Amino acid sequence: MYMCAYWPDCPAGDVGFGAKTARVTVSLPKDSPSLTCNSLSTELTRGVATEVALQCTATKELAGRGLKLSWFREDERLLNPDQEADDNVYLRHLLQADENGLRFYCEVNGPHGKESCSEVPLNIPPTLSLTPTSQTVYEGTDAVFTCTASGMPYIQTFTWYVEETRTLMKDSGSRVLVEKGDGTSSLRLKRVKTSAHSRSIACVVAVPSGVSANATGSLMVQKAERVEAVLSPGGQVDVPPSTSVFFTCSALPSELTSVASFAWSS
Repeated sequence: MYMCAYWPDCPAGDVGFGAKTARVTVSLPKDSPSLTCNSLSTELTRGVATEVALQCTATKELAGRGLKLSWFREDERLLNPDQEADDNVYLRHLLQADENGLRFYCEVNGPHGKESCSEVPLNIPPTLSLTPTSQTVYEGTDAVFTCTASGMPYIQTFTWYVEETRTLMKDSGSRVLVEKGDGTSSLRLKRVKTSAHSRSIACVVAVPSGVSANATGSLMVQKAERVEAVLSPGGQVDVPPSTSVFFTCSALPSELTSVASFAWSS
């Protein structure tokens, strides 16, 4: 920031540049933060029901001004006023499952306004699996992928992507159907076309704090060049008079039986 002040009545020669001179005051912005945050506990030892030690340190510019540093978790102040300090402030906290991914921050109202630094002491991503990871179906049939996940404290969202495009839950009349169960979600692509060949499929899961993980798969679509009808029982069937006989007609490849159209004749 630059500021210019002008005094028109300044006597000539007072500053050596004549009567009409200006005084310029230049205030350079700070080039480094006034606070630094770090954890005194190694990441390998952090977990639920373990104690973490966090440290917030003020720079020499800020220390000694009587400005109190304090630790917060979201909007909750975690220190009593008598625990706050103007140079170094420590926080010892017993981590809970619902704090996975939450940001703890140290804050002070300094000469440059409100400043803060932060730490995420517990950051455990969810685990998930996608089945199948690769699927090949015939044109006109359905493709189904299932995502199973667990996380701390729980899985809040399942999000499906087909070729990097987010897929929302649709009604049963749509070609895309997303169903959610207990810790699982399934994606059903109905009556797929060959244009969907070699599409990437992704499942992204997240816990309430937003910590996420993903798994990817692929979809291959084949065109059935030849479809055969198979009658069972086949050939000539001899039955006694006034008795019933049942015939079954299916398609080859067998995956097309559920979508093929059949017509009976005698």
